[in-house]
Amino acid sequence: MGTSYVSGFPPFKVKRSAGRTLYGFQAGDQLLDIDQVAERLAVPKGTVYELCRRRSRIHGNPLPHFKVGRRLKFNWSTVIAWLDALEKAGAR
Repeated sequence: MGTSYVSGFPPFKVKRSAGRTLYGFQAGDQLLDIDQVAERLAVPKGTVYELCRRRSRIHGNPLPHFKVGRRLKFNWSTVIAWLDALEKAGAR
């Protein structure tokens, strides 16, 4: 199975394998809105919006998200992977 990059989700690679879609979702993955992400990260909504910007100050690596209409949506497991990557890189 091939590996592809998903637009808006750098530098994460998504492997196409059994049971997964192109965006890396799996049955049981949690799809969250901005209020839920802000609550789980214990930050204001404005901070989540800032982290989603392409020009994010965190090494140009914005918080992975996608849009459904005008609303931002987040895959919680991808957010956790993003946080782990930041921790390994030493970003704060």
